[in-house]
Amino acid sequence: MILGGGQICGTAGSKVDAPCEEADLEKAAKKGVEAEVVVKNGVATQITDGALL
Repeated sequence: MILGGGQICGTAGSKVDAPCEEADLEKAAKKGVEAEVVVKNGVATQITDGALL
């Protein structure tokens, strides 16, 4: 699950967790993005946009 609040996807400053696609995450990662990642058994299961933290 990838949740965005304007840095990965969604509306900047909205504080609403919009569902994002992998392509959104890849595009944001190339620019640089702050995010929290939950890893279970070596696999990222949830990525949350830093704007939501």
